[in-house]
Parts: sequence; C-alpha cells; structure tokens
Amino acid sequence: MGDWTALLPHLSDADRRQVETGLAEADERIRAVLRIASTYHWGSSVTSVPEWSTVESWSAEERRRAALALHRGSTSGMSGVMPDLATEDVPFTRADLLWCLDVVARRGGVDDGTDLELPALIAPRLTAAELADLVPALSALSSELLDDHFVTAATRRRTVTLLGQAIDRATGSRLPAWLLHRGDTFGPAVRADLGGDLVEPGVPELLEHCAALDKPAATAKWLRRLDELLVAAHGGRQVVRRLLDAFTAHGRSVHDDTDRLLRGLVWALSRERDERATELLARATASAASARREAAGFPYASRTAIAAVRLLADRDGDVPLRTLARLAVTVRNKAVRSRAQTALTQLGARRGWSLSEVMELAVDDHGLGPDGRLTRAVGPYQATVEIVGERARLVFARDGATLKGVPAQVKQSHEDDLAELRGLVKRIGATLVSERQRVEGLLSEERVWSYPDWSSRFLDHPVTATYGRRLLWETSADGRRWTAGLPRRNGDGWTIVDRDGHALAHGSVRLWHPARADTAEVLAWRAHLVAAGLTQPFKQAFREVYLRTPAEEKTETYSNRFAAHILRYRQANALLRARGWQAGYLGTWDGGRQRSHQGLRRRRMAGVLPP
Repeated sequence: MGDWTALLPHLSDADRRQVETGLAEADERIRAVLRIASTYHWGSSVTSVPEWSTVESWSAEERRRAALALHRGSTSGMSGVMPDLATEDVPFTRADLLWCLDVVARRGGVDDGTDLELPALIAPRLTAAELADLVPALSALSSELLDDHFVTAATRRRTVTLLGQAIDRATGSRLPAWLLHRGDTFGPAVRADLGGDLVEPGVPELLEHCAALDKPAATAKWLRRLDELLVAAHGGRQVVRRLLDAFTAHGRSVHDDTDRLLRGLVWALSRERDERATELLARATASAASARREAAGFPYASRTAIAAVRLLADRDGDVPLRTLARLAVTVRNKAVRSRAQTALTQLGARRGWSLSEVMELAVDDHGLGPDGRLTRAVGPYQATVEIVGERARLVFARDGATLKGVPAQVKQSHEDDLAELRGLVKRIGATLVSERQRVEGLLSEERVWSYPDWSSRFLDHPVTATYGRRLLWETSADGRRWTAGLPRRNGDGWTIVDRDGHALAHGSVRLWHPARADTAEVLAWRAHLVAAGLTQPFKQAFREVYLRTPAEEKTETYSNRFAAHILRYRQANALLRARGWQAGYLGTWDGGRQRSHQGLRRRRMAGVLPP
C-alpha cells in the first residue's frame, strides 16, 4: 500500500452514509443483469447484450448507485461496464470520489488497476475547489501507478491520464501532469530546464498530440493535425528540438509514456528537412536504440528507435547512412536491428548499392587523418585524439612533451572543448566496435573488391584500417587462381605480399578464409603470424573450420560428429546473440524444446554451427 492512502482527506460518517444509501438495492439490480449477460458467449461484451438496454433506461442517479455498488464489490471480468454506467450525466460528488478511494485503500491498495476505473472517471468531473485538498493523494497515487509493473500499460496510461486531468484542474497547470511525469528522471529534468517554454500557447496541445501517436507509422490525418499544431504553437518547433536534444544527452532509459511522446516528437522533427534536423534525428535515433551493457536487448526508448529508423532512411546525406549502418551491426534488440537493416537496404537500393556496400561506405572517419589521429590546439596545449590498437584515446601535450592526464587549465577554462573531444573519443569507440563486427562478418560473404576500392576502404580509412592492415587477403588477376598475403605500404599506396615478402600482382581482392585453404597453407600462415608478432583483430588464420568428413558426405542429411556431446546452452546462446543470430530457449514448456531444436538444426544445415 502506497503513501497516497495516508494523504487522503477524512471522509465523515455522514458523507459515508449518504454515499452508501441505496447501494445494497443497486448492487442487487446490476448483478442480476450481469448474471444474465454472463450466459452469452465469453467473447461478447457485457454492454452489447440485449439485456443491457434495461440499464441504459435507468436514471442517472440509479446508474450512479450501480457504479458505486460495483466498485465496492468485485469488478473482475466487467471490462467496459464502468464507462457505460458512469456517463457524463451521472451526478458524482466529491464525497463519492473520496469514498471510492477509501474503498481501494481499505482493500490494501492498487492491485491490477481495474479498481481505480471509477475514481479515475469521477475525478476530472469535479471542480478545482472540490479537488484542492485531494491533489497530494492523487499525485502520490499517480506516482505509485507509474512504478507498478502489475498494472497493464493501457490501464495505467488511461488511469494516470484521467487523474492528471483532475490534478491539472485543481492546480491550474497548463502542461498536463501525465506528460513528462515523474516515472523517470527525464521528465522532471526537462520540466525544470525548459520551464515556461513548455506552456507557451499551443505547446501543450502539440505535446499531447505527439504523445497520442499509437503506432510507429503516422497516419495522414495525424500528420495534418501535427502540421497545424506546429504552425499554431508559439516556439513549438524549437521545443521539439530542445526536448530531443535533452533526450540525446540523457543517456538512460525512459518511461513507456515518455517513449511514446518521443516517438511523436521525432515525427514532428521529420517535418523539417534542413541538415541540422537530420543530424538531430540521427542522434535521437542512436540514443533511443542505445542500451545498458548488462541489458543490451532493451533499448532506452524502443518505440522511438523503431519509428526514427524509418524516418532516418528517408533523409539525404551521409549522416543517415552512417547512423543506420552502425545500428545494423551494434544493436542487440531484434526489432530495432531488423528495421535498421531493412532501412539500409531500402536506402542502398535508392542509391544503387547492396546492403553490404552501404554499410562499408557509411563508416564514419570522424575527421581523423590517414594515421588515425586528429590534433587540435586547446589553449597552450595540443590535444590529440588517436586510435591505438582497437581503442580511441585522448592525450594532451605541451611543447612536444606528452602529459599523463588532462591539464587542470583545460578542465577549468576549456570545458566545452574537453567535452567535445571526449564525446569524439566515445563516438570513435562506438564505430570501432561496429567495424570490428562488420569486418568479421565479411568472412561469411563472397565479397570481391577492385584493388582501388579495397585499399581505400580497408587500408586508408582511419578507422577500418586498424583491422584491415592486420588481416590476410587474397588477390587474383583472373578470378580463378587466388594468392594470399598481407598488406604492406608501398610508396603512397598499398600492395599485398606473400610470406616471403614478394609483392603480388594487383587484381581483384577478397578476404582470406581458412575454409578455402588446405591444411599446409593454414599452418604456414599461423606460423608466419606468430613469428611476425602480428595479432589479428579476430580469429582468421586461427579460426576453427568444420569441413564435411567422408562419413558426413555419405550420410548427407545428418552427422554423428558431436553425438552425445553436452551443449553449454547459455554460453552458446550468448555467442549466437553476439553475432545477431537467433535461437529459442531450451525447455519443455511452451514448445521451447521443439523450437530450439528446429532453430539449431536450421543453423547446422546452413553451416552456421558445426554438425
């Protein structure tokens, strides 16, 4: 039971007797109708059966008493009954509301939310004076509902909205209490930061409309109303941008209600076609799709991410391309990831590229030079952002001497520059992660590049080069005979050299895979890498391969190679998910065993897992 019960004003005995007058008779009448209605098919609505017409003929006072009687008893299985009883003409009073809340409190507090249906319907109908001393209790009740995971989302949203309307009437607030509420830290923060901008003429109506978008795709009717509100709202477009800017800086999960509002806001932003709007939309998309490392499959704002991915794919320029390419590789949520991949495919089709090539061309260089470094003057110091190994770092130097940390003068006098540089390091780090996964994924593709494309995309690119220069590649002049080697700088360009250091003829290039080499070649390259002290970014020369044995070629459809071996399922499932693959959970419930076995069998047949 929450603190709201302790904040309820006292209900006098006289008021209680007045409210409860005639409830016993009303309960008997309404229950008789409901018993008859229950004989109909279970899928039928109670209020749609013929017998309900009797209730509709009752006077407003009779329906008031019936609603209160049902509220006092059990309302289980009576969805839709209360709104039809508690219509606008029913004369509910302040005492009725207080009595309803007292009934809920005596039961031990909110259960599944259905017992709040009647008080939520009554509250917005009362006057500001009648609600004044109820505001603390209603506010505390709303806060409890926002944190209650046992109440369904639809019930919670409807109840909180109605209670919020009552609170707004009592307090005179122009910004609805159910918008940007205390269900997360984002709502109160932007209410404090944006202050009066949120209650400028037309802005509350604009935000309400954005929060009312129920699906990822907006209808033409919703968009027409959105355009009208954007024109009518004083500073509405600026508020949209400021809210999304604040969200990108938030870096944490938001409440489901906030997620719905943000989804509408990205649609509002999409009506602007300038470059700054595109950049903000890209940042909002990336922020919404982000997740905590320990909960990688749960984005900060999944509804917003799904809608924003679609909107971003319709924008021009390189920013959408790079953002979607990064999401398509790094995001673990299946719904967001699949939509990012679909959006990339559609974007690439419009530009004449395959999905793989789109992701390749979209890699951001972040302004780094070919050596993977960017140097900038910050006061009397030189700040350098550089890639070392597979990590990005920020170092400071003065008069050619590298410093151990960030100088105090930079922290005190150049806060904005320092924040920008640290943000750049973070963005480069994200690109490095996505690039490593993307390049490793090329092992399963039959991609072939021309020599100029290969060298520019994998050896000269300041981010991708940290991987491409440490991998084995094959080159061929005719597309039939391929020779493997390692990249080596050759003047202003690059060449591929074999184990003896001899340059190979330029031609088509592809990524070397041990499955295409014989055992002697694989062992030779392994020994060469060890002797050269070259650490590859992922398993290539030392990669396990599972070629079919003569026995498997004979049986064709099955293999006993790993028969009776125990699969460490949690470890295997984690590896599958890390590569964007899917597998059902093993178990004997809900068909889990059957789905999991079928999923693993499909992957074995496709060569993803060993037989």
